[in-house]
Amino acid sequence: MNVRTGKDGCARPLSTAHGRRVASDLIRARPGASLRQIARESGISLGTARDVRMRVEAGKDPVPPQQRTSEHRQGGAVRPAAPMVSPVPRPREVVLPVDLSAFLQDLKKDPSLRFSESGRMLLRLFDAHSLSVDGWRRLADAVPSHCGDIVASVARRLSQSWLSFAEQVEQRQVEMERVL
Repeated sequence: MNVRTGKDGCARPLSTAHGRRVASDLIRARPGASLRQIARESGISLGTARDVRMRVEAGKDPVPPQQRTSEHRQGGAVRPAAPMVSPVPRPREVVLPVDLSAFLQDLKKDPSLRFSESGRMLLRLFDAHSLSVDGWRRLADAVPSHCGDIVASVARRLSQSWLSFAEQVEQRQVEMERVL
């Protein structure tokens, strides 16, 4: 049996190797698909889908070496990694410094953002989330212990929303570059 049942009653695979291979096929077939779509269709977590995408882009096997050996022990079918001709094309990512204030100031001056309601909302959200490392640390220290688990879960959920938003923006950028 290659499945375990968790305390919540849900069945989960002992190894994510099969799901990782399915995800890698999906990523190669649809490079613009969001991580959420890949995770949902391959039956793996969002974090595992992200790891698979990074491995595929780097030309590595989507299944880490330690999982490949456990796959052999469990009797799973191991197929060799598909040869990578070139990494999956991804939108260029701007590497930003830790202090985002200069970039945020430039964005605030952009009329296409300033003069639309959705642009102003985005700028307000960026402002609200642009704390320094010390600012985030002070906030974390201020969270009462009795609600730490909930605050951490909400923060993770919001970070997933931001990641999904970033992927949508990147996807739109790729689509716009294809048109041009």
